Amino acid sequence: MSTISDGIYTYKFSGFAQDTATLGNFLVGLGWLEVTKGKVSGQHHSTHVRISGGAEPPVHWQFAVTGHFRLDPTSHIGSASLEFVQQDATANEAQTLTGDFSFVRAAAQDRYWVISKAGTQVRTGRLPTTQIAMEVVEGELVRIS
Repeated sequence: MSTISDGIYTYKFSGFAQDTATLGNFLVGLGWLEVTKGKVSGQHHSTHVRISGGAEPPVHWQFAVTGHFRLDPTSHIGSASLEFVQQDATANEAQTLTGDFSFVRAAAQDRYWVISKAGTQVRTGRLPTTQIAMEVVEGELVRIS
């Protein structure tokens, strides 16, 4: 099998990130993805809260997701490259996040465990430069239809 099965998947994740001010954040999220021949589109919701540096309230984000999945038939470890475009902000303030992930089939057909592979690239608004957010997340992806 060279990719994951076509269909609708839901997912959840949690992890940690360090922003440019070197403040730690705890992240949780969920979403859905439609996969067609390895290409991905969907919606992503996440909430983060600072775990150091003050008592700020949690912040919720909504993103549109696009990208692709590929499963290596010999190692059975897959890779995904996903782009997340913030939906609840103006064009000048919206963040675009690009991240790479590894995944492996869990015990059941069309169920996968997922981890982030490296820092996430962050671009804000229409600025041409990107920053790297140090982020580590893990989650689960399950086909529902």
